[in-house]
Amino acid sequence: MKREGPTFVASFLLENHVRLKYSTPPSTRRVDDEYRNRVRDAAQGRWHTLLSEVGVPANILTGALVACPGCGGGPFQFNDAQGQSSFSCCPPVGHGVAGDGVMLIGHMFELRYSQALRIVGEALGLPEMPALVAHRRTRRRE
Repeated sequence: MKREGPTFVASFLLENHVRLKYSTPPSTRRVDDEYRNRVRDAAQGRWHTLLSEVGVPANILTGALVACPGCGGGPFQFNDAQGQSSFSCCPPVGHGVAGDGVMLIGHMFELRYSQALRIVGEALGLPEMPALVAHRRTRRRE
């Protein structure tokens, strides 16, 4: 699968929903802490490559103040200090947005955090392991 921009994002969500046979759509399911931590640890120091791979324009990853690619609003700045990635967007009207690389993907493509995290996980080759999730659900019901 070619990994470029919104097309990659949309196809990732559709293909993985069908392939993994989740009982609920990916947009409504939460991710567990273990998966979130695995993805964040694996992405450490690789954010420039990952963000470019999923369709974030490379020209906004320079650290300079630019127009926000997500909302088109006011000043946007990306910072990759110590390989952890952070960004801030301060639109002229409304509340600003700040966060890590996962939140940047969510802001740009209007996705929930869990959807954006799955996209980063897929780009890193880290599946969510639905079998483990299903096993936990059956244990809780007993």
